[in-house]
Amino acid sequence: MVSQAHFRTTMASDHLDDFLAGSQALNLGDIQTFAQSYPPMHARRTPAMIRQSDPELCQLWLTVRGAVAFSQSGRHVDVGKGDLVLYDSSRPRQAWTAAHDHPDVSSLIVQIPRAGLPLHSNTLDRLTLTRILGQTGIGALFRH
Repeated sequence: MVSQAHFRTTMASDHLDDFLAGSQALNLGDIQTFAQSYPPMHARRTPAMIRQSDPELCQLWLTVRGAVAFSQSGRHVDVGKGDLVLYDSSRPRQAWTAAHDHPDVSSLIVQIPRAGLPLHSNTLDRLTLTRILGQTGIGALFRH
């Protein structure tokens, strides 16, 4: 299911000899959730990959352990433990992860069809790659 649900992305890591990753998925119809753990890495989704296959998905990412930096549409955001960020499969993206004091990074991802979100595209574009603090407000509600 994970290979069918994720969109094409290239990944690189300094941990090729000891790369150990795990993923658990829950399919909720049009919405999928993933719990993942993996060593620090760099991920990239290019315009060519988008032209080959674009499922038009948004992903709401919660960093459980470690830190992640995202770049998309001229924006850059750093998210730490407990923080959330929304990104779009239809736009080129880069992400870098760091484990800090642990051997791996851990995240929870909710994948939603862009058409299924009841938001005007301009509103969704403004929300894309905006850090949502996970300690207070709506971020704390989502995190729990």
